[in-house]
Parts: sequence; C-alpha cells; structure tokens
Amino acid sequence: MHQHQTHSQHPTNTSLSSSNPTVQPPPNVSPITNVNELPNIPYCCVPANHPMFTQYFNKNTNPTTPSPDPRPSPQSAHHSHGHLNSALKEFRLQQQGDEDRKKTATTINAAVNQIREHNRLLVASPIIQGYSFDTSGIYLPTSSHSCTSVLSTVNQRIFELANQFIYNVEFFTKRCVHIHSKQVGRAIILNLVDPSLEDQLSSFNTCHKVFSNLSTRFSSVCCSAKMALFMKLLQVNPDSFTTVSAFATEIRDTIAKLKALNLTLNDNSIMGLILQMNLQNGPVWSSARC
Repeated sequence: MHQHQTHSQHPTNTSLSSSNPTVQPPPNVSPITNVNELPNIPYCCVPANHPMFTQYFNKNTNPTTPSPDPRPSPQSAHHSHGHLNSALKEFRLQQQGDEDRKKTATTINAAVNQIREHNRLLVASPIIQGYSFDTSGIYLPTSSHSCTSVLSTVNQRIFELANQFIYNVEFFTKRCVHIHSKQVGRAIILNLVDPSLEDQLSSFNTCHKVFSNLSTRFSSVCCSAKMALFMKLLQVNPDSFTTVSAFATEIRDTIAKLKALNLTLNDNSIMGLILQMNLQNGPVWSSARC
C-alpha cells in the first residue's frame, strides 16, 4: 500500500521538475485540475449599478470631447461658397483687366504707326511754314495757305484716326469717360503734335480739353491770317500790275483765300476786320481783346 502511493505520486513530481517551468501555486492552495470542480468555486455577485459599470458606460456613451461632425454646418458651407465666388470674381476681373490693357496697348501701337512725320503738327515744319510767335504766344502768319493747311490737314487726320481706332469720328469734340478710348485718343493727339506742344498739352486730363486747346491756338492763327489777307486786299496796288486782268486775278485770289478761312465778306465781318486793324491801346482795344 505504501509502495502504491509512492508510485502514484511519481508522475506529479516528474511534471513539476520538468524542463518547462511552471508557476507554483501559493501555499495551501491546490491547482485546479478538473473543470467539473468550477461550479464549486465561490463567486462574487456585483450589481449592475456598481460605479465600476456606470462610469465605464457613461464614458463610452457620452464622451467628454465630442467627435467632429464630418459634414460642415450650413453657415460654414455658405461662408466657404461665398469666399470661393469672391476669389473667382476677383480672378475674372484681373484677367479681364489684363486683356483690356493688352488690347489698349495694341490699339495705341497701331494708331501711332499710322501717323507719318508729314502729318505731325511741327512748329518748324512746312505745314505751318511762315508763322512765328509774338510775345503772347500767338501765331503770326505770313501766308494764308499755311493756316489753311493747319486747320484742314491736322483736324482731318485726327478725325480719321478717331473713326478708325475709337469708332467715333466726333470723339474729340465731346467728353468721354471710357478708359480705353481715353488712352487711345490721348496717344493719337499727342503724337500728332510737336514735342514742344506735347509738353504743354499733357497737363490736360481729357482728350476733349486737349483738342479744344489746340483749336483755340490755331483759331488765333486763322484770325491772324484773315487779318493779314484783308490788309493785303486793301493794299493791292494797281500800278504794280501790267494789265487790268492781272490786277483782277490778284483780287479774286485774295478773296478766295479769305473764303477758304470761312470768312464771309458782309457788313459785320468787314466792320470787325477794320476795327481790329485800327485798334490802338485803349478801352475799345481792351474790350476787344477780352
């Protein structure tokens, strides 16, 4: 009997002393070797409302930090949409501005290339040959043909270029606020004059004012030309001609030149010419100058 018990304990000792290490049970506690013994193990019953459970479930069902909503709010979406529209509008405006500037530069270049040297209003050019400046800056003509050339050639060329590149033959005779037309018109009229006149005309901020100033300047030329022709008409000497026919031809030519300057020989025009011719410094001269 003693030998049988010793023999039955031998496998257990062999298992404990095997090469595979095992955790030794605490003192006075035998290891569980049979699953059938599990129901006999005492257990502790914990109620469902135990703080251990309530804290765990509250933490998972009501997190302290809410998760971000993957969908943006309507206010945020509206703000983003408005910002995008604003950016697109600004981009289109910038693109349109660049295209307008390129178009303006191309038009100006084409218009300036149409202006030839003989079209320029030069102080020393044949177009106003025979004119000089007095102390007040007024042109004093010595030939009526030059004045006629100034009034006809330059104005005609200005109107032609305005019609070709601004599509408005009357552009320079009225005010304009279109930035493209203003830049093209300014380039046209400033490239048609001498640099000395260009410096003076650049101070005007509209093409209408530039053209009006030029018209005023050369209206003075025309008035002086009318006066010179009228005085020439009065001073024609018959004795300087060999025939009456030659004398009559000179008279007719002088009258034709006056008509070319838009002067109608009637009572008022003849009275005005005689008044200007005989004016001396005094009240009448001052009022006539004003």
